[in-house]
Order: sequence, then structure tokens, then C-alpha cells
Amino acid sequence: MDSFPIKWCSRVEPDEREEVLRERSKSMARNPDFDPDRHPPEVREALEFVTNGGTLTKVRSSKSQNQRFFRVDTVALALVYISEKTRFQSKADDQSTVSISKINEIREGMKSDVFREVFDKNQDAPEISRCFTVAITGQRTLDLIAPDSKSYALWVAGLRHLIRFLDSVDPRTMRLMYLDHLFAEFDANKNGVLSVEEILKLLEKMNIAVDSAYAEEICQEAKKIVLKSDNSAGQTVQGKSVSLTKQEFVAFCNLLEEQDEVEAIFKKYDNGTGELTPKDLSLFWTKEQQMELSPEEIRDIIETCESCPGLRKKPVLSISGFQAMMRSKWMDVRKLNCQKVYQDMDQPLCHYFIDSSHNTYLAKDQLVGPSEVERYIEALRAGIRCVEVDCWDGDDGSPVVYHGYTLTSKISFSDVMQAINDYAFEVSEYPVIISIENHCSLDQQKIMVKRMREIFGSKLFTEETASLPSPNQLKERIIIKGKKLSSVNGPGFVGEVTDEDEAAEMEDERTKKELKKKAEGEKQKLTQELSDCIVICQNYSFKSFEELEKGCEQSSNF
Repeated sequence: MDSFPIKWCSRVEPDEREEVLRERSKSMARNPDFDPDRHPPEVREALEFVTNGGTLTKVRSSKSQNQRFFRVDTVALALVYISEKTRFQSKADDQSTVSISKINEIREGMKSDVFREVFDKNQDAPEISRCFTVAITGQRTLDLIAPDSKSYALWVAGLRHLIRFLDSVDPRTMRLMYLDHLFAEFDANKNGVLSVEEILKLLEKMNIAVDSAYAEEICQEAKKIVLKSDNSAGQTVQGKSVSLTKQEFVAFCNLLEEQDEVEAIFKKYDNGTGELTPKDLSLFWTKEQQMELSPEEIRDIIETCESCPGLRKKPVLSISGFQAMMRSKWMDVRKLNCQKVYQDMDQPLCHYFIDSSHNTYLAKDQLVGPSEVERYIEALRAGIRCVEVDCWDGDDGSPVVYHGYTLTSKISFSDVMQAINDYAFEVSEYPVIISIENHCSLDQQKIMVKRMREIFGSKLFTEETASLPSPNQLKERIIIKGKKLSSVNGPGFVGEVTDEDEAAEMEDERTKKELKKKAEGEKQKLTQELSDCIVICQNYSFKSFEELEKGCEQSSNF
């Protein structure tokens, strides 16, 4: 790939340009926003504690429990852990890092699949009171046991505060934290600099295709910028080394982000000054984005995206601030007023597309993979409003959830219901539909109903209605979808419905033939109690659209 020349906005004064670059490339050796004195008094002790770190037991299974030294990196705002054996070695190659921005929550107690497995037969174990789980986006949970009650409380309080703290961090700081995290990840030998090989691997991960010659050219330019920012104007960059310190790496990334297209748009509105005033910026939004922003919103953009304090005071936006705005929430592909629910939510429920999940419990394949409660939590946090629960008789008399007639693992029906109750309305107040595939005996069906009523309480929607309610009418309600008896009878009544086994949809031909042979003429027994939980989402074998029109509460799978 041919290298392209490094360009600057030609109308920016040299001194001002260097001031902007110095501000953007300052090292985050000490994060001023993280100074404990700037945080509420009740969490200062916890922040100091997690910064200094301590030993925790990392649990992966009943047979895999190891001590690791954990601490919070206040520069990158990341949770770092390392084996106790290599804790004091200068080169900690086995160090692992989890960015605080990727942590969803901190759960106290036995609230993960790992802890449920480990303490399943010993729920009175004293360690349970010191268990906590770090739930990470797109990764396995980090399940930890603190050595004592005080350190447990400090870890939970400190990490929870950091998660809240990140919500208030401005885009400039977030970007620097991200770059610091990348630097630490690709500094393989932990010597504080990135070699050319490490730089090229990092660029590949960032999806930036450059050859080594161009990378070296940008490295030399970045070194010059850092030298000037250190008031070393009389010094020169020595040799041809392309290794970068952390501060030089930030300057390197700033140079790579320069784009002719963005600069051209910037020049279109800067009136030859190299700066965008609030009026200029407002004109950009009106003409280019077809959006009218208030003066307060314009000022907020400058305040959050401009890195140079002097320019923020004016207030104006430099080319670097303009580039930062391009990466911010303001430039989301959706219009700002469309980033929240703006549709009419007073129509009947059947008028809407509903985000749904099939075989929600499966973490991998549908033949031998694990079933996990965590999958329900992830689905609900992703905005899913309909989850599937395949219910089967458990060996201990309590129903379980798994993919029937396969080797997938089994999880507790009660644990699944509890997770749905805890997370159903965390990201949306609109109703959650639980699609029940019922294969349980009559006794365990009664246990299912008992647990659902106990866990969901008044959230469980069981009211009879003449017409299908709207999403607004069903806010924070849980709806059960499944087979229903054709007539209403008293408690204790048992009826029959057709058995539609979802496992028959599997691709394995032998299994499909066995299931088809087993299911011929077979009816599923259904208790009146479970049937009564199904009101407005009744599973119905499709015959024709005319038949479906007879009942608004009927739903069919195609």
C-alpha cells in the first residue's frame, strides 16, 4: 500500500495546532478524574483498596479454583489480574485485563452458572457469602471469592462505583483509556514501549492497513510531536527506531485518524479560521445533517469533544475536536430523536415486530453444548422481548431446561425464571414474553406454575381481556406463551393438547425420525393451572389465516 502524505488543516496557526496535538497526546500516567478525593467520601476507601489490589479466588468449576492477584488499573480503567506466582516478576506475560467499560454489572452471591454448579450440593458453604460475579459483555463471567467479608464489600463497592463513573466520562477520556488498554494489550514483553512488530499487529486489530515503511514514517512524526510537547525543541529524534512509548503511541493514533474527507467538510464551514464557532457548527448540523440543534446542545458538543482547554473556553471546535465529534454519540447513524422509543405504542400487541430468541438457553451447539442461565440475561440486556424455555422433568422432582433428546446440559427452571424476573425490564419497560415448550409431567407442571407465581408476583399477566392490549398497557408485565386447554375448568383438571416438539426441527436426520415416530398420535397432558397462565399468547397449530383471524390471542410458528 502506498503511503499518503501527512496533512494538517492549512488554516490552523502552527502554535495553535501544536497546542491541540500536545493536549491530545498527553500521557495518562495519572488519570486526574480517578483521584479518590474527587469521588464521594463513602467510596474513597473502596477505590483506594481496588487500586492497591488484593488476592481473590478465581472459580471456573468445582475442580478449577485458583488464587489470582487483582487490581484496578487507574490509567486504562481496567480490572487486571495475574497469577500469584508471577505477581512480583518484571515480565508478567500471563496478565489478563478486562476493561471496566465491558463490565455489565457486579452480582453478589451465588448468581452465576459457575457458582450454581460449584455450590449446588453445599448451599450452606461459608464461601457463598463472599462470592461475587463480574459479568462481562461477550465473555464468560468472572466468578470470584474474597478472602474475608471486608475485602468482599470493598471490591463490590469499588467496582460498582467505577461502572457508574464511566457513564459520566467524556469521549476524550474514554478514547485515551481505550488507547491505553490497546497499548497494554499489545506490549507483549511489558517493557513500556511498542516495537514495530507490535505496532503492526495492533493496527491489524484496529482494521488499519498500512505497510511497515508508512508506519515508521508516522512513528517518527509522532516522536517529534511528543518532543515538542516536552519543551525539548532543541532535541532531535535519534536513530531510526520505530518503538513508541505510551505518549508517542497516542500521538501516532492522532496522526492516523487524520482524513482528507473530514478535513474538507471542516474547511467548508470554518470561514478560513481553522476553527468552528457555535454558529459555524450549528450551520454544519443544519446543512449536512438536516438537524436543528439548540445552543445548549452545540455548546455540549464543543465541551465534550474539544481536547484543548483554551479552545473550549472560546468556545470553538478545532479539527481534532471535529474528528472526535465524528466518533461520538452525536454522529450515531440514527437521528437523535430516534435513539429512544418514538413509535406509537398504543396499538394492539400483534401490530408490532417483537425481538425474539430461539433456544435462548443454548450457549453453543444444540446437540452437546452447554445450557446457561447467563444466556437469558444477555438476551434481555440486548433488548430481546421474547425468550424460549424448553421445560422437562428433572431427576430431583423439579423441572429443568435443556434441549430434549440431546446431550446438552440441564439448568434449573427456577433459576431461569429468577433471572428473567431480575433482568426483564433493565433495558426496556415493555412486556417480556416467555415461550414455554412444555414436556413436563403433571406434578412438575404444578411446580412450574408455583415457581412462576412466586417469582413474578403481580408482574405475571393472567387477566382475561376482550381485546389484545397494547405495549403501553403491558409495561413491566410478563406474558406466558404456550399451549392452552380449549375450555376453562376448575383447579386440578387435566386436559390434552397436541405435542409440538421443537427438537424435531434439528438437522440430525436420525433424531428427527425417532422423534417423529414417537410423536405420532401422542397428546401432551396439561394441567388447568398451567393453562390459566396462558391468556393472550396461545400457541396454535396453523391451519389457515382465516382460522387465525377468529382469535387475536392465537399465535402460530411457521
